[in-house]
Amino acid sequence: MLGGIIVIERSGIDGAKFPLTVRNCLLGRDKDCDIIINHTNVSNKHCGIWILDNGEAKITNFSTDYPLKVNNQVITKPGKLNHGDVFTIVDRSFRFEHCKTATCYPDQKSKCKKHCPEITERTKISKEKVKAKSRKRRREKRQRYKETCAQNKLQQELANSITETEIVTEETPVPCKIRKQSNNFYEDLKKDPLFSNMEKACTPSCEAATSFEKAYTQRREATTPSSTVVLSPTNLCKLFWSLFKYIYRMASNAKRPRKACPKCNAVFSDRHARRHLLECNVRFCDTNALTDDATNTDHTSIQCLNPNDISDEEVEFDLGQIRNWNDVLSKSHNNLEIEDIQAYFDANSDNDDFSDLSDHNSDSDICSEENHNKESEFDLKIKQQTYWFCKVLVLWQCIHYISDAAVTLLLNILSAFFKLLSTNSEVCSKIESSFPGNMYQLSKLLKSNMLDFKQYVVCTKCYSLYDFDDCFHVVEGLRFSNTCSYVEFPNHRLPHLRKRCNEPLLKEINNSSSKILVPYKIYCYKSIKSSLSFFVKRNNFEDLCEQWRTRETKEGIMYDIYDGRIWHEFNGIKHEFFTNEGNYGCILNVDWFQPYEHSIYSVGAIYLAFCNLPRIQRFRRENMLLIGVIPDMRVEPKTNTFLKPLVEELKIAWCEGFFMYSYKSPTILKCFKLALICVGCDIPASRKLCGFLGHSATAGCNKCKKKFPGGVGEKNYGGFDRDSWISRDNASHREECCLLKNCTSKGDKEALERNFGTRYSVLLELVYFDPIRMTALDPMHNLFLGTAKHMISVWKTKKLLCDDDFRTIQERLEPFQCPSDVGRLPKKFSSSFGSFNADQYKNWTLLFSIYALYDLLPSEHLDCWRKFVLACRRLCSIFITVNNAKVADRLLLEFCKKFEQLYGQDFVTPNMHLHGHLYDCILDFGPVYSFWLFSFERENGILGSYKTNKKNIEVQLMKRFLKESLVREEDMNMDKHFQTVFNDLTNTTRERGTLGVISAQIVPSILELSSQYTSITEGRYDVATNIFASKFKDDILNDNEIKWLDRLYSTLYHHDEFTVCTSVKVCKELYVNGSLIGSKTSRSHRSSYVLAFWCNEEGAIDTDCTDMTPHPGQRTNCKNLYAFYYC
Repeated sequence: MLGGIIVIERSGIDGAKFPLTVRNCLLGRDKDCDIIINHTNVSNKHCGIWILDNGEAKITNFSTDYPLKVNNQVITKPGKLNHGDVFTIVDRSFRFEHCKTATCYPDQKSKCKKHCPEITERTKISKEKVKAKSRKRRREKRQRYKETCAQNKLQQELANSITETEIVTEETPVPCKIRKQSNNFYEDLKKDPLFSNMEKACTPSCEAATSFEKAYTQRREATTPSSTVVLSPTNLCKLFWSLFKYIYRMASNAKRPRKACPKCNAVFSDRHARRHLLECNVRFCDTNALTDDATNTDHTSIQCLNPNDISDEEVEFDLGQIRNWNDVLSKSHNNLEIEDIQAYFDANSDNDDFSDLSDHNSDSDICSEENHNKESEFDLKIKQQTYWFCKVLVLWQCIHYISDAAVTLLLNILSAFFKLLSTNSEVCSKIESSFPGNMYQLSKLLKSNMLDFKQYVVCTKCYSLYDFDDCFHVVEGLRFSNTCSYVEFPNHRLPHLRKRCNEPLLKEINNSSSKILVPYKIYCYKSIKSSLSFFVKRNNFEDLCEQWRTRETKEGIMYDIYDGRIWHEFNGIKHEFFTNEGNYGCILNVDWFQPYEHSIYSVGAIYLAFCNLPRIQRFRRENMLLIGVIPDMRVEPKTNTFLKPLVEELKIAWCEGFFMYSYKSPTILKCFKLALICVGCDIPASRKLCGFLGHSATAGCNKCKKKFPGGVGEKNYGGFDRDSWISRDNASHREECCLLKNCTSKGDKEALERNFGTRYSVLLELVYFDPIRMTALDPMHNLFLGTAKHMISVWKTKKLLCDDDFRTIQERLEPFQCPSDVGRLPKKFSSSFGSFNADQYKNWTLLFSIYALYDLLPSEHLDCWRKFVLACRRLCSIFITVNNAKVADRLLLEFCKKFEQLYGQDFVTPNMHLHGHLYDCILDFGPVYSFWLFSFERENGILGSYKTNKKNIEVQLMKRFLKESLVREEDMNMDKHFQTVFNDLTNTTRERGTLGVISAQIVPSILELSSQYTSITEGRYDVATNIFASKFKDDILNDNEIKWLDRLYSTLYHHDEFTVCTSVKVCKELYVNGSLIGSKTSRSHRSSYVLAFWCNEEGAIDTDCTDMTPHPGQRTNCKNLYAFYYC
C-alpha cells in the first residue's frame, strides 16, 4: 500500500476510501481513470497523483477550465502532496493519506478502479434505511434459525426412537430425494379422520393400551435380564406412529422424479414432461408413457436415519410403499394434481399393503392404442372448440366495447356451469378442464407472439428511450432511479453547456408492503419482425401480396398505388426491389388523438400498412400494424426518438431482410424485405416525421423553397406563379440535414433551420428514402378539412352568407334522398358546419354545394367555388387518368388565383399553396383512394373508444388493438357454427361512405360501365365479379317484363332472336363494387334512385349517346335471370 484517498462528503464526514496500490493515480470523468468522478464540469482527465521513489507524493492539474485547489490554494504546476492535505476538484473534496498512517486494504486487488464504486451523488444512502434493512435481515435469519432448530429436534427424536429397536426391511426400498417439510403439516394431518383415529389408537393414554402394557411389563421383568432393551406395545406404537408421520411428511413434500420420454429418451421434470409429451403425441396418463429417471439408482435399505446426514435442501428416504394415497395427499396439498401424484408413485409399488385404502384398479391403466388415439383426437377437438369459442368471445368483446371485468364475470359463470355438468358428463368434464376461468387464462389460451410488445421508459424532458433494466442501480440491496444521460450538444464550445439531461427516469410509489420504482412515461413498441412473422403464417397473405402482378390494367389509367411513379422506381427503374417476391412496400402514418372526453390528454399512434395488399385488404383493421403508442407529454414531442426503433428494423429489413417460416414455406426459412415508400400524415405530423418546419415558418413548404413573408400569424401565402417555385430535392435536403446534425449549439441549429426550412429526421438513415417525394399530401386534410371548411368561414366573415342564407341551404338539403352509402348532412347546417367530419365535407363539396349555393352567392364567387368542386370531383374518383389529373390541377390553380383576387392574400392558407403540389403527389402514388387517411383516422377513433381504467392507458390500448387484430383473423378450419357467428360479428358494422369505397374490390370492367361517357352497347355485361346478393327468392317474369328484356338484349348484343327464361331469382338489394344497390320495396329504398345517362326523353335506349342529360329513376327490384340466343 502506497497511501489512500478519502472522499470528504458535503456534510464533512469521511466517505468512500480508495487505496493507492500503484505509483500513479488518475482522477477524472473518463472511464479509463482510476477514480471516476461523474460530474459535468469535471474534465475527462482532470488531475493525477504520482508517488516518487523516495516516497513523496506529487499532484498535477490537467484541466484548463477549472483549477485544482490544494488546501484551498490554487496550484498551476505540479506540487507536493503531504499527508492529510485536502485537494478539491470543482466542488468535490478529497483527503490524501500517506502509507505510514493510511489504512491498508489487503482484500483489494491491484487495480482498484474496477472494484471501487463511482463517486456520484446518488450513492449517498441514508443510514436509517440501511439500519432498517439490516434489522429486517437479522429478524428473518433468526426466524429461519428457529425453524431449522425445530426441524432438527423432531428428526433427532425420531432417530432416537429408531435406535431403540432393530428394523429389518425384507424389500429393497427406493431412495428418493425430498425437501423440507411444510410448517402446516400437523394441522393438516389432524384434520384427516384416518390419521386422527390412528393417533388415538397409538396414544399411551388409551386405557386398553395402558392395561395391556402393565401386564406385559410385569411378565417381561420376570423373564428378561436387565441389560436387554424393553420393547413395550406403547413404545412400539409410538415408534411406528413417529415413523409413519415422518414418512408421510416427507412424501407430501417429495420432489418428483424426472421423467424420460419413450420416443426421444429426453429427460424432463414432471411439469415440462407434460408439455413435451403433448408435442410428441404421447399419452401422459399411460403408465408406460413415462419412465422415472431414478429407477436405475442402486436400491439400499435404511437401517438408521441420522438427522445430521440430512441436508437442509433435500434428503433420501424410502417412499416405495406409498403409491395410492391420492385421496389423502389431495386433502392437504391442493396445488398438486392427482394425475401428477399418481405418476410420481407409479414406479416400484405394490397394491397389496394398502389395498383397503385405495380403489385403484391397475387394469384401468391398460388401454389399446386405438382407444388412445380416439381419446387424443377427442381431446384435441375439445381444445379446438374451446379455442374457437374464446376467439369469438374476444371478438364480441372488441366489437361491442365490453370491459374485461364483464368478460371475466361471464367466464366465471360459464366455468361454474361446466363444472356443475361435469359430474355426470365426461364431455363437460373435459370442457371444464380446458375452459379459461379468467382473462389471464383466456389470453394464455390465445397465445401468440402477436400479443407481445416492448415497453420503453421515456424521459419526460428530452424524450429519450431506455430499457427498464438500464433505468436503476442497486446499492446495498436498494434500487434507486438513474437519470437521463442524453447530451444534446456534446461538442458545445462552452464546456458548462455540455451537460446531460439528468431528468429522473423512474418514480417511487408506495406499494402495499414496500416501495417500488415505476416509469414516469411508457412508450409501447411492437416489433415489425414479430408482426410480419404473424402475417406471413396466414394461409393467403403471400398470395394476396403478389396479386398486383397479375391485375387488370389499362394504359393511361391509374387504378392503385402500383401505377404511380414511386412504385415503378422500386420495380426496376431505380431499385430492384419489387421484382422479387417477398419484398413489401409500407405506408407510415403518425397521428395524435384524445382518448378522454373531458380532459386534455393527447396520445400518439404509429401505424403501418402493407401496400402490396389489394386495396380491399390493405386498410382492414386486421391487416394494419399498430407499431407504437406515444404517451402524452403535455406537448407534442419530437418524433425522432420514438421512430428510432422502427428505423433500426427497417434498415435491417432493407439490407438483410427477415428470415422466417411462412404458410407457403413451413420448413424452410424464407427471406422477407420491407421498404418505406410513403409517409401519409396530416401537414403538422408529416413535417415532424420527415424533417421540415411548420407552416408558420418563412420556408414553410415541404415541396418547394418558396418564402412566405410576414410574422407569426401574419404570413402571406399568396402568389401562385408556379414557375417561380424552386423545387426541393433529396440530395440538397440531406446535405442541409447533415449540417444541422453537426451543429454544436442550439443557436446555430435554429439559425440553419430557419434558413433551410428543414430539420433532421431519423428517417434519413434509410438510404432509399426520399423525404420530398415520399411525403404524401393527404387530400382529405388538404381539400376538405382544409379548403372546403375554410371557404364557409370566409363567406361568413365577408358576409356573403348570412343566417337566413344558411337556413335556406338547410331547407334545400332536407328533401334530398341520399343513398345509404353517402349519408346526409347533419341538421342545423348554419351552426354545425364547423364540426363536420371529412366525409360530410366531402359530400357537401361534391354533391350538394353547387345546388345549395345557387342564387345565394354572387355569380363570380360561385364560379370560383365551382372550379374547386370540379377539380375535387376528378381527383376523388376511384381511378384517375393522367389527363383528368392535369385538368384537376389546372382547375385548382385557377381557383387559387381567383380566390386571391376576390378575397385578398390575407385569406390564402397553406393548404391552397399545397394544391399546386397535389398533381405530382397523384402521379407518384396513384389515385387518392390508395393513400389518403380515412382508414387511419378511423383507427384513431376506435382506439379512443376503447374502455380502459384510465391508468397506464398506452399499454391497455396496445393490448386491445393487438388482441382484436389477432381474433379478427379468419380461420379456414373453424367449425361452421362458430364461422357463422364469426361472420355475423365481423359484418356487424358495414363501412359506409369513403371507407366503404376504400374497402371495396375495384374491377376495371365494372368501373368502365359506370362512366357516363361509355356507350351502353360497348360495355362487357358478362362480368359477374364482385356482385353479391344476400337473399334470393324464386319468381316468374310477366309478359311485359319479357318484352322489355328481349328488346334490351337485342340492342346490347345486336341479335334479334333472344329467348328469356321466365324463371328468375329476385332480391331486394345487392352490392356492386361494395356499393349498396337497393330497390323500392327494400329497407334501403334511399339507394334505389338512379340517374340514367343511357336513355332518352321517351325512356328508350340511346345507343348513340347523343343525349347526355341524366334522367332520374327508381329500381323496383333486382332479378337474376338467364337469356340465350340461337346462332
